[in-house]
Amino acid sequence: MLLRSMRRPLYAIRFQLWAAFAALVASTGSACVSAPTPAEVLATGFHSPEQALETFQTALRADLVDLEYRCLSTEFKESHGGFSWLAYDEARRRVLEEEPFFKLVARATVEKRTQLAPNRVRLECRVRFLFQTKSFTIDFVREDAYLVRDAEGPLEGDLLSFEDAVREEDGRLVVRVPFPEGVELEELTGLEIAREWKIAAFAEATLPPVP
Repeated sequence: MLLRSMRRPLYAIRFQLWAAFAALVASTGSACVSAPTPAEVLATGFHSPEQALETFQTALRADLVDLEYRCLSTEFKESHGGFSWLAYDEARRRVLEEEPFFKLVARATVEKRTQLAPNRVRLECRVRFLFQTKSFTIDFVREDAYLVRDAEGPLEGDLLSFEDAVREEDGRLVVRVPFPEGVELEELTGLEIAREWKIAAFAEATLPPVP
């Protein structure tokens, strides 16, 4: 049922994802990366583009596919056919089988930060391995979203306009989000409003040579 709901055939999504990732890893050679420490896993989040990149790197190193998928913005997913977690998982396996050095992204360092718009940032990164250096950029977009939970987990969530949903009123923070159907207020256990930075695009980059 999940595969039937996807907007494009799985093989096309896998090809598009591979093409997007391939720009980062061509000609770097194979390599291994170390597993993240517990502290690094606990430090994951999306409060800034830099933290979002570190989160993606940690997820790559730990093979946390769920977390990798969370790092990708709605814009990125829609630009590659609106793929699901299942499609990403299959595409990821194909990428790592054909291009195992994709994990070198987890060793990249940020060389430059460019503010493209109030809600968009570009990080120019560099990967050094043995005698080779590869550069690439990652664009990050800020997504405003909400999530309503009950004792069993998420009930409802979606993107929203933070400015429309949150305001100050008489010294109080007032939040307006859709109320889930079929539940009572006392059944709710949590409400999250977040402004998170997610990956919008990968691309090759030309950075100055390493001194």
